[in-house]
Amino acid sequence: MLLVKRPDRKMMLDVIGRIKRGVLSRFEVLSWYQAVVNQFGRDLNLSVADGYWYFRSLAFVGVPLFEEDGKDFFLRDSDLEEYMMDIQRVPSTENLKGILRQRPHQIESQAVLRPLITYHHNKQNRLMHPVLKSVRGTFEERGDMVEHSHLRFRGATYLLVRQFDESSNQAMILGTERNSTHLKELMQLLELEVW
Repeated sequence: MLLVKRPDRKMMLDVIGRIKRGVLSRFEVLSWYQAVVNQFGRDLNLSVADGYWYFRSLAFVGVPLFEEDGKDFFLRDSDLEEYMMDIQRVPSTENLKGILRQRPHQIESQAVLRPLITYHHNKQNRLMHPVLKSVRGTFEERGDMVEHSHLRFRGATYLLVRQFDESSNQAMILGTERNSTHLKELMQLLELEVW
């Protein structure tokens, strides 16, 4: 049983780890999440580095997602693993021809990401490229369900993001640079098609 108290870094790691190990059901965690929000609202005193957005993402821990391979949850075990790795500040090491996948703690927090281009989201393509390993959750105050990948290429940071709405077959690339040559090269290496 989870106590209804403001979560901290240690509690976030414990709860996420217990979901992954099957010690806590997704619905127990969802009930705890809702009780914490009812008790404290958004006044959690939980930093982004300690898991604020991952706590907010637990709102979707029990949301089913129907994909080609059957019934699954929006938040996958791989997402929970990524949450833990980011909170523990374990750097990502995936590299493809100079494209580096990064976890949020590896990104400069003051970096301004500008919309660059919309591309066709291809699930099979994503599976072929380890740097495109995505993370699902909610990462802004609106609370949208999204999937994203942070990449570093040619000195710039890129964010590939897809929203789970009626346009879920398209995704967007945001970046710290508007260098069209580098963007085109990135898209070619990742075999991404313009929408």
